Amino acid sequence: MLNELDYPTPKPVELNAADTLLLIIDMENENAHPSGALFIGEPVMKIIPKIADLRARIRRAGGRVVHTQSIRSPDALEFTSSRI
Repeated sequence: MLNELDYPTPKPVELNAADTLLLIIDMENENAHPSGALFIGEPVMKIIPKIADLRARIRRAGGRVVHTQSIRSPDALEFTSSRI
């Protein structure tokens, strides 16, 4: 299930590229690729090009990019606590 959020109106800011880090969290194939087990669909397909463009602009400007990935065991509590 995907919840729609009410975001405030964005405001332009100036960032020093050398001091800027873009943190990309959990953009994983499981949710973001059409063959992924939990593919989100159109919402994720709309955001991927925006993230890719922002990542490219940050790198061109000399900033850094960090990707995170959630790695858990299939028997982790968040997967097993709701099994019937």
